Amino acid sequence: MKNCEYKVLVIDDDPDMHRLLRAPLEGKGFKYLFALDAEEGKTLAVNYRPDLFIIDGILPDMTGVDLCSFFRANSIHKNKPIIFLSAVFREVVYFRNLIVDLKVDMVLHKPQNPSLIAKYAAELIGLEKRDLYEDKCSFDYALGEIRELYIESFLEQMATIEKILKLIKSGSCNPKSLGDLYHIVHRIHGAAGSYGFTKVSFIAGMWEQSIKDILELRKILTSDEIASMEENYEALKLGFQMPDRTGESETCFDPECL
Repeated sequence: MKNCEYKVLVIDDDPDMHRLLRAPLEGKGFKYLFALDAEEGKTLAVNYRPDLFIIDGILPDMTGVDLCSFFRANSIHKNKPIIFLSAVFREVVYFRNLIVDLKVDMVLHKPQNPSLIAKYAAELIGLEKRDLYEDKCSFDYALGEIRELYIESFLEQMATIEKILKLIKSGSCNPKSLGDLYHIVHRIHGAAGSYGFTKVSFIAGMWEQSIKDILELRKILTSDEIASMEENYEALKLGFQMPDRTGESETCFDPECL
């Protein structure tokens, strides 16, 4: 295990999650602190001043969203990186609140590979080279005024995609809805790269082609195709959180990185 110079506080009421996360995070050089509810987490935060938080979405005494808001309002912890890890709060309205309003650094949905979580944590804190993330200065640039309008537009488009996917899952989808989905994904593919969201553009491009193939074949969606659409939707959200540092286009991007 590496020297524990940095402290991570994991606030999750699931003991198994702590068992899974401890070794990968300690292996990255973190001192592992944990709490099983929000109040215990607040106390540990005061006593140990962690360098990074990993917060579950649903805790016994409050939601993870409210806990993130609490830490962001605290003068000591307001700029500390936060990874929000939950099986719920998948809707765009929560995603926007966490990423844009509360400036949460990473929103990940359970189940998630513990080693990947540890990798993201190490990059956020600077223990490893930040291949996917930016330092504070670059992050401010990435979400600066030049991108604010696009960010709002992207989140609105994602909310519409979310509604269409619910129709598809319910069996109420018609060719027009699928066509609407195609046009939204097509617009994201064309615009995202111009604002530095190359990963979003890449994912949208692949998804656009798959929707086009389905429309041309006029086929009924299979369960695998519906699952693939949901995976692409989640990949777009994750890619949105990884804007390029320079805004330059990437010639190769492996979706498995997500």
